[in-house]
Amino acid sequence: MTTTAERLVADLEALAVETVFGYPGGRVIEVFEALADSPIDVVRPRDERQASVMAEAAGRLTGRPGVLLGQGPWIGSLGAIGQMEARLGSTPMVVVTEASERGEYATLAPYQAARGDYGGLDLPRFSTA
Repeated sequence: MTTTAERLVADLEALAVETVFGYPGGRVIEVFEALADSPIDVVRPRDERQASVMAEAAGRLTGRPGVLLGQGPWIGSLGAIGQMEARLGSTPMVVVTEASERGEYATLAPYQAARGDYGGLDLPRFSTA
């Protein structure tokens, strides 16, 4: 049976995505594992902030959506700078994220925005049309 992560990677391949920028955490670790068997290049910078800026730059330079992948509260807070630049600059970008509570990966994701406060998951309301 195909997992959600495997299906996502297959869809990215079908869309001719060449590179994914992101930082593993939570359930997206499964997507990073599925990407290991894919021809898609994975760029894992120091943190989500850099990943978001790289994805935005890739979208701006190529005209094809830059793909940003990471755990919800950190993509929504640290990664906001690249997402906001993409929004304001009309740069194509796809953001793949989650909000999980899962065993050793549990981080109270719905309640944290990298500082432990509530509200990180409201970012899409302000940064998307």
